[in-house]
Amino acid sequence: MTETSPRRGDAPDDEMNTRAEASRPGGNGAKPPGGHVVHDPGDPEYGPGGRGEGGGDEGAPPPIRAEDIVLPCHHGCACGLHQQVVYGSLVDPHSPEQLDYGEMAELTEASETATRKLDAYHTYLSRQRGTVGQSRDRATGALGEFRTFLHSGAIGRARGDITRAERDLAALPAHDRGEAPQWLKILTVLTIVGVAYFDATFFQQAFLDILKIPLHAPLAERAVGWIAALVLALSLVACGRVIAGPVYRTARAARRTPSPDEPPPRRLMRASYGALLLAFPLAVLSVYGLWALLRGQLAAADATRPVTAPGWSVLLLLMVLALTVIALEVLIYRPYHENLREAERRYRTVTRQGVRLDKKAGEALTAYEHAFRDLRSCHDEVAAVIRAELARPWHTVILPARLRHGAAGQRPPRPLLSGDIATPADSAAQPEPSVRDRGPADAGPHLPDLPFRIFEGVDQPQPGRGPLAETARSIRDLDPGPVRAAYTRLSDRLEKQLAITPAPEPATLALRESASLQEEA
Repeated sequence: MTETSPRRGDAPDDEMNTRAEASRPGGNGAKPPGGHVVHDPGDPEYGPGGRGEGGGDEGAPPPIRAEDIVLPCHHGCACGLHQQVVYGSLVDPHSPEQLDYGEMAELTEASETATRKLDAYHTYLSRQRGTVGQSRDRATGALGEFRTFLHSGAIGRARGDITRAERDLAALPAHDRGEAPQWLKILTVLTIVGVAYFDATFFQQAFLDILKIPLHAPLAERAVGWIAALVLALSLVACGRVIAGPVYRTARAARRTPSPDEPPPRRLMRASYGALLLAFPLAVLSVYGLWALLRGQLAAADATRPVTAPGWSVLLLLMVLALTVIALEVLIYRPYHENLREAERRYRTVTRQGVRLDKKAGEALTAYEHAFRDLRSCHDEVAAVIRAELARPWHTVILPARLRHGAAGQRPPRPLLSGDIATPADSAAQPEPSVRDRGPADAGPHLPDLPFRIFEGVDQPQPGRGPLAETARSIRDLDPGPVRAAYTRLSDRLEKQLAITPAPEPATLALRESASLQEEA
């Protein structure tokens, strides 16, 4: 059977009386702080001639009783619980906040183990800090683009262009304010497509004959006529757009109503306007008449009198087709309406750009906040691992031993209930707030040691600072709160810019009234 160590209060009555007698002044023995029992040389049991070993030799060291010998743990392991129980029963009673040599040895060993564990987390925490730094750079970059866009005033300028275009349109006479009919726009597109197809068919054969390309040649060679037709169709549209501007201005000047500020149009202007009005109808009617004549001649021709169409008649037909496209382009040309539509397109483009930059900055900031929360979680995770290692001697050796020997009193020390165990503290009894609550004024090249504490008022050996100290600085310096506040201000500014609606001017009101009257008509 394994022998167990006697605990305080477990000794027999006679043994307790003997110890009490020895502890009194003048008793048989006194127990010094070291724990050895020093016996009185006059004791008949241990003095000269007594039964103790060496009792007859003067100057020999007194013997040590069996109950004062520190034995291994009664569990048969090396946990040190039995050793601490025996040693704690030999020290003087003390407050729960004081530590003896055995307890300090256990805590020192736990501190060394915690230091090694902290060093093992270096790469893990460094990777998390790098992720937060990259996320912060992306968020601040996106926020800078968003801020630059808002400061450029692009939305205000686009809205101003719309206002000016509406004002210019409203200043026109009533007969010039309306847009071109939709059917006329559709007819113009169909005419351009038809003319392009006719030209392609005509020029396809012409180019094949001129370039001597066989009919069964590859498509890439035979497509030269189609390419020429497409280019000609585009050139007709461009020609119509070029001519439409001067024609529109000439027609507007000729129809201008005289006023005190503007003289009436000159006769030359009116004559030019009349010529423009008659030129196209006369050209069309002439070509139609020519081809009607040729059609009649072909119908009256016989074998003895063959009739062939002259080459210049085909040229006139192609010219009329081209003039038709140009005339339709002139008819649908509305410069003030096109300016208004262009201003509206620019405004939509600018607003979409603002919304896109707002969304980009918001997404980057969300990713930054997520990475920052992950860093805080990693910090707390590592701190919890170190706390568990530093708390291990308390719940495995120190507190169970104090429960048995009772030298530290009946009440344990108060546990630490507030603050972060890995944050700087002002005093041994009151921890400082978390690093997340410290302001920029606390930043500096050096932080005080990180006190890992389990109980209030109990100073135990500290592990090395390791990578947790730099992580605490990063949590303080990389807080996304200011970036979120800046993004909120910019987003509110964008909403205000988009919500601004200029008051309608009298000319704009007149334009809207004219449009409503046209719809009713």
